[in-house]
Amino acid sequence: PIFHALIPGEAEHKTLMGLPRSPTIKDAVSKVCECLDVHMTEGGCGWLAAVVKIRKNNPDDAIKAIEAALAGHRSMKMVTVVDEDIDIADPVRVEWAMVTRWQPDRDTVILSNQKGSSLDPSRYSDGTTSKVGFDATIAFDATGGGQLTDQILTAMEFATSALEQDSPISVQGYSPYGSSAYKQVYIYGGLDPSPITLNKA
Repeated sequence: PIFHALIPGEAEHKTLMGLPRSPTIKDAVSKVCECLDVHMTEGGCGWLAAVVKIRKNNPDDAIKAIEAALAGHRSMKMVTVVDEDIDIADPVRVEWAMVTRWQPDRDTVILSNQKGSSLDPSRYSDGTTSKVGFDATIAFDATGGGQLTDQILTAMEFATSALEQDSPISVQGYSPYGSSAYKQVYIYGGLDPSPITLNKA
């Protein structure tokens, strides 16, 4: 006979602990913004920490996601919210998002006197703990840009037309009405204080 058992505290145990919590957190976050995925981290024992991937449509989506995620799993102690381009199962990519998109004094949420988990040995004697959330998403701080966005999108259209026709980039095949190819431009404020200008033709 074969006896199959879990090894307490190892990856298998942590994975099975986190499986039922991921959909609970995703459901909670989806009520306040567009949530794409949730990963309970191995370093967080599959229980105390998570990475949440969202599609940011409003400036405060990430903060709302942090609050909803912590409410969706009361035992969780730490949550990191990232954009849709980050592989949330890859700790290197998550750390990259942190160091390039997160500002500690602006993008950190700390909650005190919260319900703690019995699995957290650092919790206070009354069972409470403090919790933290990190907004590691690209900031919604676009304040201008002039014609730069239009120029970038136009260049994308020329490149798309060339790829579709398998030919050198030229005006042939280019349409001022654009193509069905998805394009996305991130603008960081300060390049040009004037309003963003998009030319239709």
